[in-house]
Amino acid sequence: VGFIGKKEDTSKCVFLPFCRDHLVLAAPASSYYLSLFRRNPPITELLKEPIILREQGSGTRKAADLYLDSIGISTDSLHVIARTNDLEAVKQMIRNGMGISILSHYAVKDLQERGQILVHPLSSEIQRSFYIVYRSDNTLKTAFQDFIKYIRHLDF
Repeated sequence: VGFIGKKEDTSKCVFLPFCRDHLVLAAPASSYYLSLFRRNPPITELLKEPIILREQGSGTRKAADLYLDSIGISTDSLHVIARTNDLEAVKQMIRNGMGISILSHYAVKDLQERGQILVHPLSSEIQRSFYIVYRSDNTLKTAFQDFIKYIRHLDF
């Protein structure tokens, strides 16, 4: 049993939706970004900042690309300073003041609550779905079935 942010087109696995998340712009918790966010500039101005992107193929990257397309911005026009396949690396780069990123709110909620990063909401209907996944040829034991029921009924 695992958790995944992107449903694959395969009969080898069962994907059960369990929560939805929205995208945010995450930035360092510095006086510069605090002042910038307080001014509430258009997103096009915020996206001129140095930006850290997830790798091609990640669910977060696909959702971010959809968002950027919806507001008419190409990733080629961004000031990309890093691309990585590691979410924790992205979060630490932001925390350490390297730049901003578009991420799932759940992914940065912990750092936001501790005041280590700032979060700016994005006006977008684009949401991410998360799934519980397990092999379709695997008969789940009662404990796993109970665990899945529990997870699917949590209030995210």
